[in-house]
Amino acid sequence: YLAGIKKAVIETDTDLLTPEEYRLNAKAVAAAVREELIIWIKHECFTRRKRYGASNILDIRWVGKWKKVKSKEDPTKLVRIIRMRLTLRGFKDVQANDILTYAGTSSRTSQKILVSEAVVQGWPIVALDVAKAFLKGVSYEDLSKTTGEPQRDVNFELDNDAVAILKTIPGFEDFAPKTEVLHCTKPGTGCKDAPRAWSIQLSKATDEDLEMVPTTYD
Repeated sequence: YLAGIKKAVIETDTDLLTPEEYRLNAKAVAAAVREELIIWIKHECFTRRKRYGASNILDIRWVGKWKKVKSKEDPTKLVRIIRMRLTLRGFKDVQANDILTYAGTSSRTSQKILVSEAVVQGWPIVALDVAKAFLKGVSYEDLSKTTGEPQRDVNFELDNDAVAILKTIPGFEDFAPKTEVLHCTKPGTGCKDAPRAWSIQLSKATDEDLEMVPTTYD
């Protein structure tokens, strides 16, 4: 390029851990795995269940990334920490082809109209990032009541290292992976119906709690 080296338009402050970094930061990785499991538990995403009779059992994948966050000692500075994301391998869901996965999102045209109208009216535009959004969706029970569809049965199992860490969390000390699985009470990250469950939860908040209605034009 005559103007110099081309620079990416969008820069991210996260990057995946390499196998070597996993090895060198084993304790930090284990702590991050524990933190992620606790987050899922606090969001009431799963419960213990007997393996006998459980169907639709998925396995999982851990995604490890370096992430920049504000330092607890000095909020004006950024530090790099390890975040581990628990992701269910939803493509193995035996019910995946029989469920609706539609979750309404804004089109590019509607985004352009919104920005144009905001400029004309002098409105400020505010972006909101909801942390762990896919863990905040409605439960499978509520999803069934809302849609009238049969309640889904989704379970998953952890790898051996994660099971050992799970046993350090209160309530799971005697968890037995040979006879138990983890039962999803709501769609988690990786499930094909997670976006839909979150969309329904968001609509409940905006429509019922905040009494917001879509703008219509004649």
